[in-house]
Amino acid sequence: MRSRVVVPCHPPVYVDPRLARDFKAAVREMNRAGIYPKITSTWRSSGDQNKMYQCSISQRCRISHPGLYRALPPGESFHEAGFAVDISGIATGPRGSKQLTARGRRIVQIMVKHGFRWRYGLMDPVHFEADPRKHGYLSLRQAIAVNQTRCQSAVASKRTARSNAPSRQAASPRVALKRAAGRGSEKAAKDIRTHQPSAVKVVQRKFQRDHKKLPRA
Repeated sequence: MRSRVVVPCHPPVYVDPRLARDFKAAVREMNRAGIYPKITSTWRSSGDQNKMYQCSISQRCRISHPGLYRALPPGESFHEAGFAVDISGIATGPRGSKQLTARGRRIVQIMVKHGFRWRYGLMDPVHFEADPRKHGYLSLRQAIAVNQTRCQSAVASKRTARSNAPSRQAASPRVALKRAAGRGSEKAAKDIRTHQPSAVKVVQRKFQRDHKKLPRA
């Protein structure tokens, strides 16, 4: 049984195209400051958001995933809209007693400068988000609907392209010849195993019979 291939709808570190310019500018400024941020999450499908939400409300799951903070239910997360970014290394220390690192303080300053909110502070230090209404959307829900639909359309187009793409082996005459030769070899081997005469032997025997019927000179 073949395992189902998961087709990604968006490239890694995807944010809404309307936010991409501000996000890239923030990353460039960090790089100039000698900071190369480790981005752990950006856009998220509603399905993945639901999994995180279910885990966040389960004590057993939270124990198994100590790095998971509060997750909103699907349909309410800025990650689903492509307007949220998680960056690690902002704070250090145990949960409830975290302190900003010098690197984290600089990252927060740069992200805020480029239009991101550090919404939850040390309660969820990795999380930054931007307001979709400042980028042409009427609401968060509209931004979620657009980016989730965009994702589904991307998946559908990729699957259609894969199904319509000709097989490399079928398109190659060399491969076709090899396959034909392989089938011929398999048949010859089967003839030998089952003691059945091959096509060559049949022709040879017919030639010998006909030769015997010819009048001798």
